[in-house]
Amino acid sequence: MARSKMKPITIALSQDDEQLLSRAARERRISRPEFIRQHLAIVLEQYRRHPKPRSAGIVRALKERGDERELCSVAADSPAALICDTARRRFNRA
Repeated sequence: MARSKMKPITIALSQDDEQLLSRAARERRISRPEFIRQHLAIVLEQYRRHPKPRSAGIVRALKERGDERELCSVAADSPAALICDTARRRFNRA
């Protein structure tokens, strides 16, 4: 955000909070106002409107995917076999 578009605001802090703010800003080697701006931006991010992601033809049901067992018919000592074996164990646990 450009500094020229910033609007000054006043907040009241207790003496303890002011001391903690000074300490936190000093430890991060930034000014107190910059510390407040950075942390306020983090908190306010949850209220920003985020566009919904567009789907790219997501499969609706697993049945539509077909039989994937043939993908795991590889040599037993190959890295792909390890991946398939790990996936098989996870699937059987659920």
